[in-house]
Amino acid sequence: AQLLMVSGKPRQVLLNSLSGQMVELGPLDQKSLSASLAHACKKWCGETTCVSSNINGGGKTHYVLSQIGMRQAQNERFAYRRVPYHESSTSGSLVARLSKFAGTREKNAFHIDIGHIIPANANTCLFELLIVGVLKNPETCAVYARSNRDVYYLEIPNSERNK
Repeated sequence: AQLLMVSGKPRQVLLNSLSGQMVELGPLDQKSLSASLAHACKKWCGETTCVSSNINGGGKTHYVLSQIGMRQAQNERFAYRRVPYHESSTSGSLVARLSKFAGTREKNAFHIDIGHIIPANANTCLFELLIVGVLKNPETCAVYARSNRDVYYLEIPNSERNK
C-alpha cells in the first residue's frame, strides 16, 4: 500500500501509522506539485480530460467524439459510453449507469455530459468518482470502483462567468 499526501502549506507532516514514524516534509513548489499530481493521477486514477467552451454549440461533444475516434483509429480498443449528469442525477443513479459497463473486458471511454443544472452535491460526487476512484450509492450501498484503464471525458457546460 502506498500513501500520497500533497500539501502546499509549510510544516505539513506525513504520519505513517504502521511504523509510528513522523516525517517532516517541506512544501513543494507549484511546478513540482503539478508534475507530481499529474504523475500520481495518471498512474492511480487513469486518464481524465475536461472539455469546455465559452459558447453553446462550441464543439465540445464533437471534440470528445473525435478524440475517441482518433484513439480507436490508432488501434486503442475503447468502447464509447455516454453518461448524462443533470439535475435529477444522484450518486446512486451514477453508480447504476457506470456499473452497467464494469464487467466488460474492453476499456471504456466515458463521456460524462454534465448538464447546465446539476445537483448541489455534484462536486462531491465527481470528486469521489474521479479523484478517490470510488462512488457509493448511499441507499443500497452499491459501490462503483473506477478502473485506471478507463478514460473519462467531462463535458463542462458553459455558464455565465463560469459558475
